[in-house]
Amino acid sequence: MTRIQRGLQVCRAVDRDTACYRPLYEEKKNASVQLSVDDFFKKVYKMPSASTCSLHSCTVIVDDQVITGDDEDDMNYMMRELTEEYNNWGLEINFDKTQYMVVGGQGQDIVTDYGTIEKTSHYKYLGVALTSDGKDDKDICNKIVQGKKIIRQLHSLLWNDTILKNTKQRVFKTIVEPPTIYGAEAWVMNSKLSKKINAVEMSFWRRCCGLTLEDHVRNDKIREIMETEVTLTDTTEAKQLKWYGHMKRMEEDRLPKKIHEWIPIERKKRGRPRHTWKKKTKHTMDGRNLQEEDYLDRNRWRLGCDIRPQRL
Repeated sequence: MTRIQRGLQVCRAVDRDTACYRPLYEEKKNASVQLSVDDFFKKVYKMPSASTCSLHSCTVIVDDQVITGDDEDDMNYMMRELTEEYNNWGLEINFDKTQYMVVGGQGQDIVTDYGTIEKTSHYKYLGVALTSDGKDDKDICNKIVQGKKIIRQLHSLLWNDTILKNTKQRVFKTIVEPPTIYGAEAWVMNSKLSKKINAVEMSFWRRCCGLTLEDHVRNDKIREIMETEVTLTDTTEAKQLKWYGHMKRMEEDRLPKKIHEWIPIERKKRGRPRHTWKKKTKHTMDGRNLQEEDYLDRNRWRLGCDIRPQRL
């Protein structure tokens, strides 16, 4: 008999004996259920690890759970502990929907005593596309496609001359911009991807002006007509800086800060170093005259993030 089944039997027994004390009973029962749920998630979040890696983690979002480990042995150990804890509570893991991914390496299907976990090279979690090469290109391209679909659906609305300019600006801020740059805090964009992001934005403003590419009107002129100066690239950089300041103010035991300050033990490969998020953030800070210690002052940091840099 599982803990949940025993708890339900106790609740039914108490229910028969305390019908006249219904409000008190409901309060006690809700408190008992909440304590049980808190105890379960406390064990799940503090999942032990077989290795000494400090980056292993167990994240729970509603009914989805993500486990990160250092190697295959670490993952096998954590999955075994997690499955046993679930069984104690009368719960089962759906292995048909469970997958695992190796970032920056090769791997094979993991076979456990309870089922087989299929290996994948990419998957989507909480609206973000994750790939085994650790790059953001696929996720950024997916967001660009979503932005284009939304603009096409708004085509007749944007070409309508009776709709005020201010209304179209609000439509962009509330309908187009959020899904297009969702999750942009962790993006590593090169100049090619930045141009694609700005092309989506200009497609929206161009339709608002009743123009097409065949009219050969410069983007600066279109922005002047629509009275908008801040680009999606500027907004993306501001989101990244705000996240950087928030992460630097975190406690040392927080997982995002550990990952940011983690240094791989492997030697660097030959050739040009990759364009990293740290380097991009440093370059963005220089463009806004922000210093490293400015993140300690929350108001000063947020004001600096919203400054539009001068671009050539």
